[in-house]
Amino acid sequence: MLSLVAYYGAKPAALAELIQTLQQELTDKLGENFLPYALEQVHATIIGCEGTRDDRGIINHWFASLREETRYIDFTGLIDYLQQTPHLPLEITFSGYQPERDYGFLSRQQHPRDRSFSIQVVKSQTSTNQTTKNQNPTEPTGIPVLLGWSMENELITQAIDTLRRDCQQFNLLHKYHAKPEDLDNDLYLRLGTIKGIEPRELNAINQQIICQLQQAIPTRISLSKDDLAIVNYQELSLPTSSTKVHKLQNLRENPERLVG
Repeated sequence: MLSLVAYYGAKPAALAELIQTLQQELTDKLGENFLPYALEQVHATIIGCEGTRDDRGIINHWFASLREETRYIDFTGLIDYLQQTPHLPLEITFSGYQPERDYGFLSRQQHPRDRSFSIQVVKSQTSTNQTTKNQNPTEPTGIPVLLGWSMENELITQAIDTLRRDCQQFNLLHKYHAKPEDLDNDLYLRLGTIKGIEPRELNAINQQIICQLQQAIPTRISLSKDDLAIVNYQELSLPTSSTKVHKLQNLRENPERLVG
């Protein structure tokens, strides 16, 4: 499976420091119940490029499943666009969002301060009649996520959503753009998995870390074309052992390797 991602592998120093600080905080609070991702595999997904191969290329999965359209992904056009788009570079801000300030954007109808960190509760795969305590202890119960947004003149722009939306011209549909009016402007990085912790405790830890990020100095980093790559992966967490990385500058010379 293929995906366009940012910050896979080497990262800006400020982002790497923030990720490691949060992973250590989660380890201090949760011990062995938190399984951190390796720093190299932490990444932000720009848009999934999943699809079905045939003799003509790759049919985009999300256009097929969400809009019932058969579209062949134009990787050559996508790579040229990413090399030339005026939407890059962007300045991405993680942490330091103040609840009293209006940043001109709400994420899922929530202030950026309240969305800057999130522990996504994973539904149990066991019977709905069983409680979280009876869940298989090896199954994840939560996924900690760091979120950031594109900023300009101290206001959040919609450049991330625009970047994803522009990919439609190359027959790539973002999974959260099922309807034309849908918006997904968040840049998010999964930090690992949590197991064996009930939702109430996860929510308490979630709020503690949100407060800590509010008090932190904003972490501002660039997102440029050099931070992007198309990865061929086997597991959603993108472990380095089973993930093949295609940098844009290499693909520009030979985009056919993605469909070969």
